[in-house]
Amino acid sequence: MKIKMEIIGFLGQNAKTGSKDGRTVMNFSVAHTVKFKNEKNEDQERTTWVNCQYWNDKAEKLLEYMKKGTLVCCEGIPSTRTYTNATGQIVASLDLNVKDLRIMSSKKDSEKQPENEAGQETEESFEIRPSDDL
Repeated sequence: MKIKMEIIGFLGQNAKTGSKDGRTVMNFSVAHTVKFKNEKNEDQERTTWVNCQYWNDKAEKLLEYMKKGTLVCCEGIPSTRTYTNATGQIVASLDLNVKDLRIMSSKKDSEKQPENEAGQETEESFEIRPSDDL
């Protein structure tokens, strides 16, 4: 059985690259916020953070696009882990080994989308897959 997960959300900080065993990895966190009403009909929101790892030699070239506030769509294989944080609490973490990455727009772009000839807003995006050449 294969489990896949897709998450669309905003980067919580600028992505960082590193190297492990001679391979390039880009690490970043994605926030996904859900808005809802509680039992008292009050507006609430819940944010889930996903720690992402993108193992790809093209990761260095993507850093200029992977800034805090950028809207991304990531698809990959999820995993969970627990650890003890600095205050001694046991914390659960949701991680994603990203296979496909789509940069939807930067935070600046999402404030004002370009308009097409019909006066409708358009959304620019591009997708990076392991087989793509940059």
